[in-house]
Amino acid sequence: MKRWYCFYANSIRNEKLVRCVQELYNADVQIEKCDIIPFPDIFGLVPWGHHLDIIRLASTLPEAIFYIKQTIQEGWKRQVLQRCLKARLYDKQGGAISNFKEQLPGKQAELVQEITKENYDFGFVELPADYTELSLEMALERHISRFLMELGNGFAFIGRQKEIIVDGVSRRIDMLFYHVRLHCYIVVELKAVRFEPEFAGKLNFYVNAVNDILREFGIRKLRKVPVV
Repeated sequence: MKRWYCFYANSIRNEKLVRCVQELYNADVQIEKCDIIPFPDIFGLVPWGHHLDIIRLASTLPEAIFYIKQTIQEGWKRQVLQRCLKARLYDKQGGAISNFKEQLPGKQAELVQEITKENYDFGFVELPADYTELSLEMALERHISRFLMELGNGFAFIGRQKEIIVDGVSRRIDMLFYHVRLHCYIVVELKAVRFEPEFAGKLNFYVNAVNDILREFGIRKLRKVPVV
């Protein structure tokens, strides 16, 4: 308990890190310099075992706050938290290369960037060395619960090989998702080879088609999505 207290108290005394704790209050709370450091009430929403794992595997206050917020928002069980800590989710989250800041409004760009990762771990899928795109697609569908967990919070699976008809021609999207926080569809195009520029063109074609076809249902228009 002393180690847990000191982990946060020593960091909170650093004024540069006070804002990390203030975010938990969702207010501009003033933290006075005193011998006894006040802790956010929502710390009590995180089980003690979770707290122990966080201070054991997190190295900085911002990282620890990230896992506390995720535990509360996502209702993580301890095994899920441990897996995310060991996978260094904090370092991966929001690390994808994108043009969101140039293409989307400020708040929306931040949210979209937040839900993307630099790398995705598909280690839960077992495939031969010479696997095809179709076999990858089918394997991800079989493990859709684990796939959704890897994608992150807010993703809902719509379907595989989702048909859309453009100018009378049937096209099929590898995998289609809906994001409940962004209120938009997410188009996923799978490739089992090195990335080629024409892949982005095909993905953009699908994005535009989804915009035109599904916009009538009141879904927010897509701008750009990362290639997974």
